[in-house]
Amino acid sequence: MANYEPLEITKIKAYIHQKYHVYLNNNKIVIFDEIISTNTYLLQCANKPNNNVVICLAETQTAGRGRFEHSWFSPPNNIYLSLLWHFNFPSNQLPGLSWSIATAINNTLKKYGINDSIIKWPNDILWKDHKLAGILIEACTKPNNNSCIAVIGVGLNVNLPKPLPLDANISLTDKYNIIDVAEIIQTTPDRNQLTGMLIESLLESVIKYEHVTTIFTN
Repeated sequence: MANYEPLEITKIKAYIHQKYHVYLNNNKIVIFDEIISTNTYLLQCANKPNNNVVICLAETQTAGRGRFEHSWFSPPNNIYLSLLWHFNFPSNQLPGLSWSIATAINNTLKKYGINDSIIKWPNDILWKDHKLAGILIEACTKPNNNSCIAVIGVGLNVNLPKPLPLDANISLTDKYNIIDVAEIIQTTPDRNQLTGMLIESLLESVIKYEHVTTIFTN
């Protein structure tokens, strides 16, 4: 695959504002060459004592998931990212989180030069009716029922294989309705830069969401 550059934590953090590094230092980002699913990994980590991981990234997923257990085609050279966050309110306060995360992704794309992507509620980012990114949020309430854990998964098509392989685990309809960043900007994207920009935007989004929700629920 031409111009393939692996994800590297140091390069990613170079594109994240210093004020957010407190959430990422001390091994709080992990990158796997291959994993079943970044969301699955963080859900397994969520209730482990002394768990330190906040961000999970993968070069490929063997069983990437979307909503309703739909498969997410996960070849190399794209972005598969999950963020683990502990909210200080129950999970019934999370319905608006999907919109907040979608807005964060869309804003990142605009900063990267993609100005006409739109949000398709509740969990897709489209470019001219073609799917560019998807969101999967999975949450569980903690035993005290006053707080919850959310795993926020993002799949962003950065540089898909062309043509798509015949055995790709996506429907025939979807094969004609997906697009990637490389095709839109007509050059090879810098995945480390785009990943860093996306992480910064996601952290900003969850911090703001928690602050605003806490104010309105107290």
